[in-house]
Order: sequence, then structure tokens, then C-alpha cells
Amino acid sequence: MMMYAKLAQELCRRGVLHLVMEIMLTCDDFRSGLIRTGFEIFWSAIEEVGVECLGALGNQEYVIGLQKLLVRVV
Repeated sequence: MMMYAKLAQELCRRGVLHLVMEIMLTCDDFRSGLIRTGFEIFWSAIEEVGVECLGALGNQEYVIGLQKLLVRVV
């Protein structure tokens, strides 16, 4: 079981997973612990709850923001 599995399940259950994404996208330094923790939460959510938990993130703004973040990291 992942370290953030219970947190991810609870965030999905409450429908606030998008807040984690907003925090990640407002962080200036991609090396920040907030971004690392955010990615762990998302992967845990996908593994524990399933891909359907990401339905709330279907907003194009989140997808483009995440893409830009990943490009910066790479």
C-alpha cells in the first residue's frame, strides 16, 4: 500500500482532489516537496480508487497546467 493511499482515498471521496492540483500548479519551484507530495497523492488515487477519481480534473486548465509542469520537470 502506498504511503498516501488513505489520504488519496479521502480526498477523492470528498471531491477535493482538484485542490491538490491547484496547489501544485501555483508552486514556483518544481523541486518543491508540495509537487512531489501532489504527484504521490495522484498516483495513489489512481492505484487505490481508479482512474475515475480523476474525472474532476477534466478541466482543460488543469490538463494544460500539468503538461507545462511536466515539461519543466523534464
